[in-house]
Amino acid sequence: NADRCRPSLVTLGKGEAITKKRTAASGRRPEAAVLISVGVSKRKACQFIGITRRGLDLPLKDKDNRIKAYIVSICRPKMGYRMLHSLLLKVVPGINITRAYRIWTVLRLGRIKRYRKKRTRIPVLYTATMPSDVWTIDIILDSYMNGTMLRILTIVDAFTSECHALEVCM
Repeated sequence: NADRCRPSLVTLGKGEAITKKRTAASGRRPEAAVLISVGVSKRKACQFIGITRRGLDLPLKDKDNRIKAYIVSICRPKMGYRMLHSLLLKVVPGINITRAYRIWTVLRLGRIKRYRKKRTRIPVLYTATMPSDVWTIDIILDSYMNGTMLRILTIVDAFTSECHALEVCM
């Protein structure tokens, strides 16, 4: 574990070297995978990156499996992460609210944001310049108290706002 944070030398070219802080083995796994895909042996790639071959092969541990299973069992629709944190404090005393928020976002709980489509204004194709130039047609739907549907077709002159026809259909 002492090797985990030991700085390594990275050469830049003409003998120049800078130190770079190493990350944990889980963060260096992709680097080793790239070297192996290029054709370097697994032993050499692990030696170059600075991790053990066992660390390369072992699956990553998920520390939050027990908490996630409990959250799924108590989860309610639209429950926020603060409410989740207060419920988790009873089971896991001392749990941090940021950890509860991270698990809440990983499980995709709460409301899903849906973005509305931006409406664009459709330009009016025809503008009335004189009577009987442009007519508008509309259908009005209504119902009586007993449930009978009433449909009215209206035809209106756009220039004078005069109603030319009202056709009623039941």
